[in-house]
Amino acid sequence: MIDAFYRIPRLTVLAIMVVMALGIIAVELVGRQEDPAFLKVVGFVMTEQPGADAQRVEAEVTEPIERRISEIEQVDIVRSVSRPGLSTVIVELRWDLGEAQIADAWSKVRDAIKELTPQMPSDASPPVFDDTRSGAYTGISALMPADPSVPLSVTTRYAEALRERLQNVAGTKQVRLYGDPEEEVLVAIDPAELANFGWTPSQVAAAIGAADPRADAGRSVGPAGDLIVEIGGAIDDLERIRNIRLAATPDGGSVRVGDIATVTRSEHEPPYAIAMARGKRAILVAVMMEDGLKADRYMREISAAMDAFDKDLPGGLTHVRLFDQSEYTVARLTDLASRLAAGFGLVVVVLFFTLGLRPALVVGIALPLVSMATMATLPLMGISIEQMSVAGLIIGLGMLVDAAIVVVDDIRRRFVEGQDRGHEVRSAVSRLAAPLAASTATTVLAFMPMALLGGPTGDFLGPVARVVVVMLIWSFVIALTLTAALAGWMLHQEPRRSAIGLLTGGIQVGRFGDLFRRTLVIALRRPRITVMYGMVLPVAGFLLLPTLVEQFFPPVERDQFFIEIEVTPGAGIAATQAAARQIDTVLGADPRIRNRIWALGRSAPPFYYNMLDNRERVPEFGVALITATSAEAAETLIPELQQRFDREMLDARVLVRELVQGPPVIAPVELRITGPDLATLKSLGEAALAPLSTLPGITHVRTSINGGPPKMQFVLDEAKVLAAGLTLDGVAAELQAALAGQTGATLIEGTERLPIRVRMAADARGDLAVLQTLRLVNDKGDAVPMAALGTLKVVPTTTQITRHAMERVNTLEMFPRTGVLPQSVVDAARRKLDEAGFVLPHGYRFVVGGDHDARERTIEALSRPFAVLLALAGATFVLTFNSFRLAVAAAFACILFAGLSLLSVAAAGYALGIAVLVGIIGSIGVSINDTIIVLSALQIDPRARRGDVEAAADTVMESGRHVLSTTITTMVGFFPLAIGGGGFWPAFSVAVVGGVALSTIITLYLAPALFFLVYARPEEEEAAPPVQPVPPPASLPTPAE
Repeated sequence: MIDAFYRIPRLTVLAIMVVMALGIIAVELVGRQEDPAFLKVVGFVMTEQPGADAQRVEAEVTEPIERRISEIEQVDIVRSVSRPGLSTVIVELRWDLGEAQIADAWSKVRDAIKELTPQMPSDASPPVFDDTRSGAYTGISALMPADPSVPLSVTTRYAEALRERLQNVAGTKQVRLYGDPEEEVLVAIDPAELANFGWTPSQVAAAIGAADPRADAGRSVGPAGDLIVEIGGAIDDLERIRNIRLAATPDGGSVRVGDIATVTRSEHEPPYAIAMARGKRAILVAVMMEDGLKADRYMREISAAMDAFDKDLPGGLTHVRLFDQSEYTVARLTDLASRLAAGFGLVVVVLFFTLGLRPALVVGIALPLVSMATMATLPLMGISIEQMSVAGLIIGLGMLVDAAIVVVDDIRRRFVEGQDRGHEVRSAVSRLAAPLAASTATTVLAFMPMALLGGPTGDFLGPVARVVVVMLIWSFVIALTLTAALAGWMLHQEPRRSAIGLLTGGIQVGRFGDLFRRTLVIALRRPRITVMYGMVLPVAGFLLLPTLVEQFFPPVERDQFFIEIEVTPGAGIAATQAAARQIDTVLGADPRIRNRIWALGRSAPPFYYNMLDNRERVPEFGVALITATSAEAAETLIPELQQRFDREMLDARVLVRELVQGPPVIAPVELRITGPDLATLKSLGEAALAPLSTLPGITHVRTSINGGPPKMQFVLDEAKVLAAGLTLDGVAAELQAALAGQTGATLIEGTERLPIRVRMAADARGDLAVLQTLRLVNDKGDAVPMAALGTLKVVPTTTQITRHAMERVNTLEMFPRTGVLPQSVVDAARRKLDEAGFVLPHGYRFVVGGDHDARERTIEALSRPFAVLLALAGATFVLTFNSFRLAVAAAFACILFAGLSLLSVAAAGYALGIAVLVGIIGSIGVSINDTIIVLSALQIDPRARRGDVEAAADTVMESGRHVLSTTITTMVGFFPLAIGGGGFWPAFSVAVVGGVALSTIITLYLAPALFFLVYARPEEEEAAPPVQPVPPPASLPTPAE
């Protein structure tokens, strides 16, 4: 059966046709997107508590939610931000959970929230869970008035219509509006008229609610049938509200709402959020597609829906398309596909020179077969065609030829001896199955830590490893079946004396081969010295490791970046908008900038996979999404704009930030001060802020807990309050109704429901004198002015309270300048604090977060399966060689390969990061294959086992062509990635290519020397059983000893 494909040509042809057809179908059907799909491991729980300060929100809302959710086993980290009136709890699940486990965990979180809802304070809203805030939007557009006279409410209605239309497009995951105003009916009370009337704002609100009968009034049952009874007079327009009667006057008239208040339909003031596009107020419409779809086809359908919508758009509105992710998807995948094609061509050319024309063609045919088989497997694994899976194809390209080269080279050598084709094909497949399985398993195990990596980093990098693993398995299967059959048909069968020349056997080594053999003999005669010299370069690589600057997550080469602004806390969203307009004027005048999208008071719609959508109802905060004309323009703009805004924007903190790879973080560098007391945390943060602000490599430093704007506090005399027939809680409720307003009734227009808010007019709410004259009414109807109940004073506040893992934490967030690596800032910050004599009191501690924390979690996740995988790799070595001594030698070689990759990275000047770490793993996986081949060839040679240096040199020489071919094909396979630019692939390619190139020294010199030291035994010359010498570079080892 093992030679069935050779004996039955139709079976081979059919298999090739099936593999190619399935691959082409998969390319057509499988999803196509820019980035991999990310599992939802982060969720948000948001709870409103109007009128409560940050400390009360923390105690009554945040802490109970944190405590309950932390009890769920699958939850890893719980963070929170408590702001006045709003609690935000961020829940992050464990990285080792699968998709089904994540769904189960979120179900438990939802159940926990339902259990907590009845326990929430009476003035708090039910907690709302949201797990849809992760991932990048596929498209962003903006609706804006073309004429300033067009009300924003009109724009809102059309934006909602567009949202409904886009939501109906097949494949749409969600559509979200940004900057849409919360419309309401505002009943703005004149305080003077209210005082004459003797009522309070809450009484007015109650009267309006009572005048809106919407309950069922019963049913009339009679012989003629049943009739539903209802009360007329429901609120259906503004005039109905104005005419609601509040009380009768002595002259027989009545006081209506319109007599004491102005009734208007308006946006909530101040607005919770504002959006701008190209300098104008706008409403952003962000659409996200389902995972596993083709981004280009999906956006064509979205574009068609938008075109139909634009035809019905009135002249007073403009619809602008600002971001289309499919453009980046097509460009990225086209670029990677061209690199893949270049890699194909380079590998075939190299094989032509190293193996010859016909062997190169046979191996070359295996390349598209393995690639198509891999493509056909991707849908079964839930992997789409995206930048990481295509990169996996490129990486696997240099590795998949190993098995094919071994099979073809083995069969070619046998044919040169003039032996029977069918017998030798069958013999070659039989002998090579076990060694190739072992080498394939070893390489697969090297990539398994990355394939099993969880969390956002695993979602991003995992497809690379999974695609490589699939390609390696398919390359093994196809090499022993289709490639062997093709080699049996296509290779010449002729005597050795004619098997010379470029077309038949590739480049002949000639004098170079003689020189190599002489040096090899010298090395094997002195194996200890050879091992010592062979360790020089790897040891140098390990010694250079501390000198490498750490940048675990590299920047992205992209024409986009973003800007964050923060104005003085308490200044309000109007101040944020003014700062944004000042910055936008600068951006709009720069010809290198194509698009500007602003979101004020909340996070912007993410246009990159690791951007955060975690801030809401933060009036002093704003984000601008910037698209430049090119990636080079963006790289130049970031430092230029940062320096300019640092000079010109003195009333706001402006951060111009580049996009980077890796999990989402708030700041690249975070130093968390953890402790119990809020005042102490605030003072410690302020003490650390001063020295850290002088660090030369950063643009800004900020603390997560700081002083907020002053607030007014009525210090009530409780005795006077009780004597007036009031309560402290009742007084607070009346003030809340007067200032923030009270809602209850609703205005229904068609399918739209607008809340009716009753409160004091805007000019009165900002006048302290008017507030002190505000009258409160007790149960007897007596009116008491506020001034008679206490005094007014100004007290400091806290803008927000941040918590991490159930503890209060004040985080020092630092933002390095462009080109400054986060780890160098961490080291400099620690030295600066030590020099300043900064010491934490008992009960407080420092924890490093940001990129450092993400790096530690990634390394922990990578190393988690290492023990099992190392045991499996060791078992593979032992089973391959049937020798513990050779298994130790192979493991020692793996360590040296890592040192060679580090040396290559240090020589090239790259930082130590996730790309280098993954590259080292890949380099070890590739290099150990050649070492296994060489050691196996030496092991089956009885003369080499007896310590015959000349025989061992001949055996290594026979393996040299294979080692040279696989080394060069790996190098050229990675070459397109190395020259492609960007922050990730060049460093990765250098780690692999440099490590594999230098590993030839280990494979051809040090590994044979280790064989002589730990395995060869001259005294076994007579005792050793007769073994037939096997010419192939790899075959089944025979038991030694």
